[in-house]
This record gives sequence, C-alpha cells and structure tokens, in this order.
Amino acid sequence: DDEPLDFGLIDSYTVTRVAPHFDSAGNMTKTDFWLMFKSAGYNNGFQYTHTIKIVDWSQEDTYLLDLTDDRGRRFHIELLFPTQDVEMVADWKDWQQYKVENWQLFDTIDSQLLEEHSRIAEEWDAA
Repeated sequence: DDEPLDFGLIDSYTVTRVAPHFDSAGNMTKTDFWLMFKSAGYNNGFQYTHTIKIVDWSQEDTYLLDLTDDRGRRFHIELLFPTQDVEMVADWKDWQQYKVENWQLFDTIDSQLLEEHSRIAEEWDAA
C-alpha cells in the first residue's frame, strides 16, 4: 500500500541521529537520519512517541514533506492552514495551551523522552 501512515496531530519532530554514507572516493552519497516524533497527547503513554529511521524523503512544495523509513513505510508531513484545517488548528491551540499550563510536567517528560529516543537511535543498527 502506497498510502502514507497517519498518526494524527503531531506535537513535534526531533532528529536524534544522523548517519551520512560515503562512496569510495569519500563523497557523501546519502544520509539516513533518525526522527523522533511526538503526537499530541504524548503525556498519556509511550504509544504516542515514535522513533523511525528515515532512508529517503521527497518534498512536493514548501508545505509538504514525505518521509520513507527503513521498513518502506511512508510518512506524510503537512503544515496546518487555519482556513482549511479549522478543527486541527483548534485542537493544536488547545494542546499548546495545555502544555503551557503544565510546563513542569512536560519539562520532565520531554527530557526523559529525548534521552530514551536518542538511545534508541544510537542502538538502532545493533538491534
């Protein structure tokens, strides 16, 4: 199936590791990177935060990005537009307000998630 996976409203994306590939002449031929993304509501459990190894990407225009992971799955990233994505924008605003009101909780959660998912990315090839 060529349909991109949908994880709903994404809070943030963080690159946790970069691995360039070089040819025999020392020229960089491509770069893999590990991407942690957190869905809105990630404070509710581990299933809301994922790390994937990106091996290919394409960009149709300034507002759209498609990523392909090492398992061949496609992920579609698209900016929200206030006039087109009214419900998603409202959910985004509510989520951001919730995070501001609970900043101490999210400060702790974000630190723990970054540490855990950085370790996942670093150990990826050894698994």
